[in-house]
Amino acid sequence: MEFGKDGKVLVNPLRIKERVISELEASILLLYTGASRSSAAIIAEQSKNVEGRKTEAVEAMHQIKQEALRMKESLLRGDFKLLHEVLRTSWEAKKRMASGIVDERIEMLYSKALEAGAYCARISGAGGGGFMIFLADPMRKDIVAKTLCSSENACSAYSCHFTSVGAQAWKMK
Repeated sequence: MEFGKDGKVLVNPLRIKERVISELEASILLLYTGASRSSAAIIAEQSKNVEGRKTEAVEAMHQIKQEALRMKESLLRGDFKLLHEVLRTSWEAKKRMASGIVDERIEMLYSKALEAGAYCARISGAGGGGFMIFLADPMRKDIVAKTLCSSENACSAYSCHFTSVGAQAWKMK
């Protein structure tokens, strides 16, 4: 997606090879942290930090933009090592944008996932709770999920599948 200064948005679908999509699907672990958050408050703080030209937040925004370009490159080339690096770097940049993006629990989940074999993670949306996205070796993904969702952590882990028709959900009986 490209955002123009005039408010126009240009969407260019990426032509990612099927083998890359398959490996990505096999590697992704979505984790619902069990915590809801006020995304509006986090986004308001981010906006305030950028509008107030808080150096750390502005530099973090620029870094995230650069990492998005590197992510595109990694996906088009099927370079998963670069993708892992991009997600780790953008994780660190995102945390510098506002104080509520991560908390002690989210940092603990991130550390436990890395110890269990995840390569990297990223908080989704505004942060502060909700979902985290982990990339792990497909052979270790179940171990990472079990480690994260032990009885002491109270969370839910999911696999994912990409579709060209938008988000889909179903109810299990």
